[in-house]
Amino acid sequence: EVTIRVMAATGLVARGRAEGFPVLIEALTDDSALVGHEPPEQAWHRATTVLMRFTGQGELGPPLDADNTQRAAAQERWRNWLADSGDNLTFDAEAFLWRTT
Repeated sequence: EVTIRVMAATGLVARGRAEGFPVLIEALTDDSALVGHEPPEQAWHRATTVLMRFTGQGELGPPLDADNTQRAAAQERWRNWLADSGDNLTFDAEAFLWRTT
């Protein structure tokens, strides 16, 4: 269930647990509507806002009005970011922000 996966991954990332990143990155191409969200929200939209919020990496995208091609390209950029930065990521609990060391 995509709603549970996205919300759980959000909680992990927000609490300094990097294992939520792959789930959020995978959701960037998921058009499913999240259950219980008012106003309605798609999985990819929530994943985008969470990734940007907790990393400060807004340039990786996708834009919030992205089409499928833009979302797939952003997904690849986020995968590369995680592969390149994963071992050097630390969580700043005061700022609620992931940083590369």
